[in-house]
Amino acid sequence: PAPLPRPRADTLAVFRAAARGLEGKAFCGIDVGGTDIKAVLVVDGRVVEYKEYDWFPAKFTRSAQLVDPILLIARLLRARLWIHRLAGPAGRTATFLATIESALDKDAPDSLMEQALADLEQAGLPEAGGFDGIGLCFPDEVVRNKIVGGEVYKTRGIRTNPDIDYEADFAALTHVDERLAPLVTPAGRVKIVNDGPMASFTAAVEIAVSDDSGDVA
Repeated sequence: PAPLPRPRADTLAVFRAAARGLEGKAFCGIDVGGTDIKAVLVVDGRVVEYKEYDWFPAKFTRSAQLVDPILLIARLLRARLWIHRLAGPAGRTATFLATIESALDKDAPDSLMEQALADLEQAGLPEAGGFDGIGLCFPDEVVRNKIVGGEVYKTRGIRTNPDIDYEADFAALTHVDERLAPLVTPAGRVKIVNDGPMASFTAAVEIAVSDDSGDVA
């Protein structure tokens, strides 16, 4: 049989575009899983910081227990962004980094993360704007940046809690995009998507970019 003709259009262009034009921009990526959260700070297209957070949300009884750690991690990486952009004496930067370092550890409790943010504020860490974008992957149904499912294993403890109105309580998770919005710049965006299609898109970007340069950063 005759080979199929190759399309004239560059079918990988959209994926290559996702890895371009990142200079001068800062992004926070958060992948929410059933046993841990993984988060990354990317500045100018390069990874600056990585944070892993162990948890077991199936035992939670209120949606706030799901939302609060996500917000805390995002705030911590925003503070790390401010340190990254800090101009001035290297010693001052080193002092701020020493303050935040323990909070970035995988096993750091929420109280230590909160204390590090309070210490940085008290020490006068200058604010240097917010993220240009926050991307959040969540293993549930997501429609227009809203988490609307609620039937996954992760929310089992909340669903079975007899002391709350589940639908009303779940709204805290549905509108987590609005809680994250103050952490981005005025022109920035918060985008939430199911983790399955995001994994496929990420793989496509990696393949497309590696075809160009062999460098998947």
